[in-house]
Amino acid sequence: MPIAKNMLECIFKISYPTQFGESLHLIIKQKSETKIYPLHYVENNLWQTCIEFNKIDLAHPDFSYGYCLEKKSGAKKYEGGSWRTFNLINSKNKKWIIHDQWNDAANPFNLFNSPFFLKTVNSKEKKPGPLKIKEETNHIFSIQMLAISKNFKVAITGNNSKTGLWSVLDSCIMTSKGSNDYSLQLTFTKDDFPFEYKYVLYDTEKKQIHQYEFGSNRLLSAMEEDASFLIHDGFPRFHFEEKKGAGVSIPVFSLRSRNSGGVGEFNDLQFLGDWCEKIGIQLIQVLPINDTTVDHSWHDSYPYSAISAFALHPMYLNIQQIAGKKYHSISEKYLDQLKPLNQLAEVNYPEVNRIKWDFFREIFPLQHKPLFALKSYQDFFEQNKFWLEPYAAFCFLKTKYKTADFSHWPAFQKYHPAHIKRLLKTNETEISLYYFIQFHLYQQLIKAVNYLKKKNIFLKADLPIGIKRESVDFWQYPELFIDHLRAGAPPDAFAEDGQNWGFPVYQWEAIQKSHYAWWIAKFKNYGMYATAIRLDHVLGFFRIWSIPKENVQGTLGYFKPSNALSEKDFHEHQISFNEHRFCQPLITKELLSNLFAKDIDEISAFYFTEIGFNLFAFKEKFQTQRKLWDYLMKHKVNKENPHLFKNLLYLHTEKILLKEEGYGYHFRVNMQQTFSFATLDETTKNRLNELYHLYFFNRQNDLWLQNGDEILSSLHKASDMLYCGEDLGWVPDFVPGVLRENGILSLEVQRMPKNNHEVFTDISAIPYLSIATPGTHDMPVLRHWWEMDEEKTQLFYYSILKLPGKAPQKINETIIRKIVEQFLLSPAMWSIFPWQDMMAIDDKFVFEDARKERINDPANADNKWNYRMHIFLEELCTYEEFNKQWNEFISRTNRNKFIP
Repeated sequence: MPIAKNMLECIFKISYPTQFGESLHLIIKQKSETKIYPLHYVENNLWQTCIEFNKIDLAHPDFSYGYCLEKKSGAKKYEGGSWRTFNLINSKNKKWIIHDQWNDAANPFNLFNSPFFLKTVNSKEKKPGPLKIKEETNHIFSIQMLAISKNFKVAITGNNSKTGLWSVLDSCIMTSKGSNDYSLQLTFTKDDFPFEYKYVLYDTEKKQIHQYEFGSNRLLSAMEEDASFLIHDGFPRFHFEEKKGAGVSIPVFSLRSRNSGGVGEFNDLQFLGDWCEKIGIQLIQVLPINDTTVDHSWHDSYPYSAISAFALHPMYLNIQQIAGKKYHSISEKYLDQLKPLNQLAEVNYPEVNRIKWDFFREIFPLQHKPLFALKSYQDFFEQNKFWLEPYAAFCFLKTKYKTADFSHWPAFQKYHPAHIKRLLKTNETEISLYYFIQFHLYQQLIKAVNYLKKKNIFLKADLPIGIKRESVDFWQYPELFIDHLRAGAPPDAFAEDGQNWGFPVYQWEAIQKSHYAWWIAKFKNYGMYATAIRLDHVLGFFRIWSIPKENVQGTLGYFKPSNALSEKDFHEHQISFNEHRFCQPLITKELLSNLFAKDIDEISAFYFTEIGFNLFAFKEKFQTQRKLWDYLMKHKVNKENPHLFKNLLYLHTEKILLKEEGYGYHFRVNMQQTFSFATLDETTKNRLNELYHLYFFNRQNDLWLQNGDEILSSLHKASDMLYCGEDLGWVPDFVPGVLRENGILSLEVQRMPKNNHEVFTDISAIPYLSIATPGTHDMPVLRHWWEMDEEKTQLFYYSILKLPGKAPQKINETIIRKIVEQFLLSPAMWSIFPWQDMMAIDDKFVFEDARKERINDPANADNKWNYRMHIFLEELCTYEEFNKQWNEFISRTNRNKFIP
C-alpha cells in the first residue's frame, strides 16, 4: 500500500543481546503523550518495528524516543542519556530505516551530554531544527560528542570512495546540529557496500587526524534502493580524559555569615559559592532542606523527618530580604533578637524559629496582597498547587489543633479533597500565610542557585528515603505506606542496636500501580533547584529494614520485601520448631542476675512475671518494647538509671525469630549473639546458622534485585539531575551492578568499606562512577575519629598512609593533607570533603574540641542537629594562605575542571 502524502514509514532497528524471556520496546514521546511499541526479534540480537508518522509530528519540539528492556520478571531497564530526536520534514524519501545503538546508562559520557551538565555550564543548548536534507541523500550519520576544542572537527573515514578510502585529507567532516550532536549526509550506491568506517577527531590546524576510534571498524553491509538510512551511532569510541571534580559537604543550617539570622540561610550559599570558586570546588552538598516543623522543639531539628516532601523549611529565609527597604524597621526589630543567636557557637533551633515565625506573622498582613498580584507568584502557585494547598491546609490544622497527629483532628482525620477545598476557602487569609512563606523560600533558594550556576558550581541536594508519619504526604496518600511498620537500619558500625527512623514503610505495589507519580513529582521538584541529588539510603529501594511499631530498637526488625520462613523450612533443615521458644524472649534468673546483680529481686518483681522454674516474662504493661519504652521515658529512667533502661530494652531482643502475622518468620539479626541462642545444643545451633545464612544471603537475592531494578530504572528518567546513591551498610552483591546500569554514582567511604574482608576502603581502586569521601554527617570528623581507637588508627597509619613508626596520639596537619591528597588522586568522579575536615589542614581554623564538630550520632535518638561553622563565610574568603593551599591541592590533581 502506498504511503500517504506527508507520511513517513520509519523502520527502527537496534541490536541488543537479550536473554530468554526478555523483550525490547520503543518509547515515543510526542505532544505530551507517551506511546510504547513492542519490537520484534529478527536474528543475531537484532530487534525492529515499523511505524508510520506524519512529518509534522516529527517536527514537533516535544518529539523524542528511546528504548526499554522488559525483563522476564517484568522489571524494566531504560537507556541512559538524553532521548533521541530526528526531524525529517524536508525528506523527499518516504521510507527511512533507523539504526540505533543501545545507550548504556553506565557510560560516563552520558553524564557530560545530559541536560544536568549542559544546564549547569550554561551551554546554549540548541534544539535541532529541521535538517535540510539534500534530495540525493540516502544516508545520515548521527553521533553525540563531548565538548571539543575549536580546532577539532568530528569526521568519518572509511574504505570506500565516498568516505575517503581511509585518506586523512578526504575524511568527511560532520556538522553540529545543536547541543553536542553531529551529523553527516552521504549518498551511496549499491557498489559502495559493504564498507567499513570509523569516526575520527580531525585537527584542522595541523591537517591531520588527532585520534581514531579504538576497537574494530564499524560496518554497513547493504542498502535498500527504496529507503534512506538514519544511523545513530551513539558516542564515538574516543579516549577522553575522565572529568573529575571536588566538592564540600555542609548542612545549610551550619552556614554562618554576618547577615545570618542565627542559622544558615539560603542566601549564605552565595558566600559559600564565593569561597568555593576561590579554591576550585565545583559542588556543594547539603542535607535535606524540607520543612520538619511539628512543635518547634528540638525534635524538629532532625532534617530527615520532613512533614512535606515538597515544602522548604521556613528557618532558611532571610527576613531582611523579605522586608525590603519599605519595612526595614520591622525586620530590624527582629534582627536585634537574632543577632545574639548569630554569635552562638551552635544553632539554637527553637529560639531561631520562634523569632522568625513572629516576624512572618507580622509582615504577612502588610505584604501579601501586592505579592499575590505578581505574575511570578501566580506562576509559582499554579505550578506547585498540587502540593502547596494540601501542605498549607495541613499546617493550618496542625496549628489549630496543636498536634501534627491528624488522627486527633475532628472532621479531618482523613484527607478528602472536597473538605480541604472548603477549608481553604473559609480560612483563606490564615492559610495563605504558608503560600507566602513558601514562595519567598523558593525565590531565595533559586536566586542562590542561579548565583552558583554562574560560577559553574553544582548544588547537590539530599532526598530522604522516608517521610514522617505525621506529614501531609501520609495524610494525603495513606495507601502508599505500610502504617504498622517503621523504617530503620539493622545494627551496624553507626549504631549497635540498629536505628529506628520512625518513618512508615512504603507500599511499593501501590506506588507502582500509580506509575510512581508521587516519587516522580518529588524528583521534578528537587530538579527545580538541585543539579545533583543524594539518594539517601539507596538500599531502601531494594529492601528496607522494617520495625513493627510495637518495637523501638532496630534490632527487632526485618527486611521488606522478603521471603519469610515457614515451619516447613525448619523441618527441612532438621530443626525442631518451637514457636514459643524461638519467638519469645528467653529470660532466666541467671540472665537477670548477670544484668541486675543485687537489684534482681526488686526489678524482677516490678517488671516480670515468673512463668516457670527460673523462667520469667514481662508483665502485660511492659509486654512490648514500645510499652516498656513509653513507661521508662515517662518516669525518666533513661536519665536516672541508664543501665537499667538499656538492659530492660535489651531483654526484649532476646529472641531467635520474629513472627510476621500472615507471612511467616524472620531471623532476628545477629541472633547468634543472644543468650537464647547460646543455651541451645550445638547441633541446633549449627542448623540454625545454616538456615540463617541462607535466609539473609541467598533466599532474598532475586526478590531484592528485581525490586530495586524495577524501582530505580523507573525513577532514573524522572529528572535531569545527577543521581548519587548513599549505598552504605549491608550491601548485597548485586547492588553495585544495578546502580551502574542506571548511571547512579556509588558512595565510597574510606572508614566504612563495603568488602567485609577490609578494614579500610582502598581509595585508589574505587570505580570512576562514584563519590569518594573521608566521612559523612553520621560519623565523627577525622580529628575525633583518630583519637577513638588507637589500634585502628595505627593500622591506618602504616597500611593506608604508608608511614613508619608509631602513629601520633593526635592527628596533625601533615597527616590531614596526606589523606586529602589520597582522595583528590582517587579515580572517583567526585571527591567530596566534609567542611570540618577541609578546615583541619590548618590548626588555626578548627574547634579545640573535635567532638563538637560532629553533626549527628545515629546511636543517640535525642541528637540535636545544631552544628554551626565557627567562622564567618565573609572571613573565610580572606584566608589567603589557607585558600591557596586548597587551590593548589585541587589544581594539581585536575579536579578544578569538571565544568570548563
